[in-house]
Amino acid sequence: MHLSPSQEDIDYWVSTLLPPKDVYYLDGHYRPAPDPRYEIIPVTELRDHPQYGAIEYLNAYEYWAMDNDKTREVLVSEPDYFASLPMPERARLFGLQVALKRGMVFDNDVLRGKAFQKMIQHAGVEGRLVLNHLIWERMNLNIRQQTAQRVARSWEDDWEVEDLPASLAPHIQQIANTWLHTEGANCFGVALYAAANAGEWLHTWVDQATFLSGIEASGYLLSADTQEQAGDLLLFYDAKDHLRHAAFAVEQGLVLNKNGQVKFQPVKLLRTQKLRDEWPDHRMAIWRR
Repeated sequence: MHLSPSQEDIDYWVSTLLPPKDVYYLDGHYRPAPDPRYEIIPVTELRDHPQYGAIEYLNAYEYWAMDNDKTREVLVSEPDYFASLPMPERARLFGLQVALKRGMVFDNDVLRGKAFQKMIQHAGVEGRLVLNHLIWERMNLNIRQQTAQRVARSWEDDWEVEDLPASLAPHIQQIANTWLHTEGANCFGVALYAAANAGEWLHTWVDQATFLSGIEASGYLLSADTQEQAGDLLLFYDAKDHLRHAAFAVEQGLVLNKNGQVKFQPVKLLRTQKLRDEWPDHRMAIWRR
């Protein structure tokens, strides 16, 4: 079965594609004129910032992908700040975003079509469009919807899923083969939600230690079995025995799975073998209660 986003999904993506403020990466050499509409934060303080270190900013601007060797600061501005800059300064700031690998920078592989080509030609840098509030507000609703859907595809382009079994538990029916309207939910949170039937796990990013504590508290133990059954958790470990992924078995041969922590990555029902094929160099262990 092919999964397609609903209008509600698309509306959610459009309304949340950009966080409330623009974030620009700086290399320590560029220094804009003073303006009360922005603040500059050392990059070492970004992840722990109470507002700009939040998951909605981290996911949108992909902090994990920034060039850590060259990025020294981040400029966080009100949406109307960029429009006040002269064109040469806009170009310099956009160029830094491409060079320092900021998120929300797209090329023709993501934004295809004549309308996007014109935007990239007019406001792009090195064939890429650096998306901010000024450009976003200049797009009409149709272009915004197209942008949101293409960005979603760029995160995960395999939207093939299995049909929901009639016996599926109600709390799993609610999220299976859907996009969650929340930021940060990852494989560990979704698996823990399915196992414990506790909705709070869908609204937070869950690390490995929290996940293991949670499943142990729910009565799960490592099993010596090599064939999963309904209710099991499938854990994937790398060559160094680090836990990298988890999924929930809804029945033998069928799992509930989510890749990553971004809202554009759906919660899918997959065949167990397909999941194992996606983690070929990892050891799978079964946990059961």
